[in-house]
Amino acid sequence: MSPTALSRIFFGPAVVLAVLLSGGDVAAQAPDPSLERTFADWQKRRERIRSAHYRTEGEHVIPKGALGGVGLAPSAPPEPPRDVSAPVKWSMLLDLSTNRHRLEFDEKRFDSKTGQFFSDTWTNMFDGTVLRGTAARRDNHPPGREPAPTDPDAGIYTGDMRGAAFEAKMWPMFLGLGIIVPPGEEVYPGKLHTTLDIEMFRVHGRAVHGGRPCLVIRCQPGAKSGLCYEYWVDTARDSSVVRLVRLVEGKTFGHAQIQYQQTQEGWLPKEWTYSLYGAGSKITYSYHMRVKQLEVNPSVADDDFRPRVEPEMLVRKMHIEAPASGPPAVVEKETRYFRAEEGGGLSEVEFSGGVERRKWRWLS
Repeated sequence: MSPTALSRIFFGPAVVLAVLLSGGDVAAQAPDPSLERTFADWQKRRERIRSAHYRTEGEHVIPKGALGGVGLAPSAPPEPPRDVSAPVKWSMLLDLSTNRHRLEFDEKRFDSKTGQFFSDTWTNMFDGTVLRGTAARRDNHPPGREPAPTDPDAGIYTGDMRGAAFEAKMWPMFLGLGIIVPPGEEVYPGKLHTTLDIEMFRVHGRAVHGGRPCLVIRCQPGAKSGLCYEYWVDTARDSSVVRLVRLVEGKTFGHAQIQYQQTQEGWLPKEWTYSLYGAGSKITYSYHMRVKQLEVNPSVADDDFRPRVEPEMLVRKMHIEAPASGPPAVVEKETRYFRAEEGGGLSEVEFSGGVERRKWRWLS
């Protein structure tokens, strides 16, 4: 479940010039020295960067006819009828030493019924234990639709956080910090690091990207999964991952191209494009993002990870359980609603027929 999908739980309804010079599968053997050097460079990034604050801006682009859905045939007539785009702003504060984060998310979503964009604006924060968030409840709805009575202004979430994993469109921010996401793993609240097994990686070949030589590395956990990630690494620039290709059964379903800039803290992301592919290897959407400001190792405080809840806000509390298998399940029976009070307190409420009532607890 992506941050965008999570927002719905929270708040309701280039072309690359490249030539592979060598490659192919190889039998299990000792790690390639160039692979070991790359792993060492990634480790150095993680060691020298304890916290980071990204401020990014860009555009979200949906090509003509792309809204047939991921993995489905494009709609007919084309939807949208033309390429459409909208501005995007993300602010991400990462405290890597304590696995805390704050994500401020300001996008526009396209409503196919009206052909218009509408706001998707929210903030979520993980303080090491609990995921909390706030949203622009009144604005985060398609034109002409009112929020439901139970659509909250704020959310408090506990339990299994895997469902709140950061989408791949945001991964370049993590790649720049040496946090490499392999197939089958995610970065999510409370788990901002990944586990890398060098034996799962192999040198696939060498290539040229943007006029610079790159080492092409592949990671495939197992043939049965069909998943394979390909990382194009500029070894002369702190082993920066300049291209990420996500493959399933040999077909690209996600693709990132990342440009870097040299800073006092090494080579860090400057801008990137991430594209998701659907049926017929056609782009479903693209994000073109630019880093407007990046602070490395800023000081952080507990208040950075606590949202401001105003009096009268409707607050939803939800616990998310980890099932024995499959994705995390939202346990609706543990969902409760509250009204924020002056002084920071919460008063529980309930809904019947769309009508809100204060929930009374009888003492026996």
